[in-house]
Amino acid sequence: MWTGYRTRNKKGHVIRSTVMRALGSCVICLLILTVTTQSVERIVSLSPAATEILATLNAESQLVGVSDDSDFPLSISSLPKIGPFLSPNIAKIAAVRPTMVIGIGQHETTPLRELRRRGVKVVLFESPDSIPEIYRIIRQIGILTGHEKQSGIVLNRLYNEVASIAHTRTKIKPTVFVVIWHPPIVSATDNTFIGDMIRCAGGVNAIDPGAVRYPKVPRELMLYKNPSVIIVANPSIAESVTTDAVFQVTAAYRSHHIISSIDPNLLMRPGPRFPQAIRAIQRAISTSVPR
Repeated sequence: MWTGYRTRNKKGHVIRSTVMRALGSCVICLLILTVTTQSVERIVSLSPAATEILATLNAESQLVGVSDDSDFPLSISSLPKIGPFLSPNIAKIAAVRPTMVIGIGQHETTPLRELRRRGVKVVLFESPDSIPEIYRIIRQIGILTGHEKQSGIVLNRLYNEVASIAHTRTKIKPTVFVVIWHPPIVSATDNTFIGDMIRCAGGVNAIDPGAVRYPKVPRELMLYKNPSVIIVANPSIAESVTTDAVFQVTAAYRSHHIISSIDPNLLMRPGPRFPQAIRAIQRAISTSVPR
């Protein structure tokens, strides 16, 4: 026996409202289930920067594998390692059955194309050349992984941090030279995210923009630029730099402003911790400026 409400439309047809409501609820439940299922990906991260971004976006639970050099946050240390940044192991990636693979700074290779052929979503971002490019990658990864709202929260925090740093810059803008490797001398041009961080910190990058973003630098150019601050990106080469005669004649050497204490994972990774690198650069700059 029917016990639901009965109403009539303008033509007099009976509409059983309880059934309609029940059917509507079922449709809504199915839609919610479908959306939820589609947004949950099994993700492999090919690079440390991608791993950090995914963790910051609260997508850590979706990670099923990370690159060997992914070391932050510590909570990802128990995840399967799928090989180094430059040469991921496709067999190890396939073993964790990902539905999506995300990398920053990698190029498409034959093994990665094979993963794509198998139905895995392979998403590769070029290494960003500016801070806005880092923002864009964070936003895109948030959309791809179902964490768009969290990406907005993260980006607002980063905007505010960078704005706060800008308010504390010194008026004098010293010349800053970043040593990526030595020997030979390799640096970062102004059209890199490292160059952008130097600007945000209140310095002037010694190396102008160029087609090669991380070029070998002639020793004569070091003498000509005579930077006030030298930042050594890798502490393992600090002694090699400070004992090189060409660095010993710079203003930075004479004023004890060859800095090798900045965490290279902050300085070199285009991820969500970059404001910490800017603050570290800013501290180095502020101590080099005469009071």
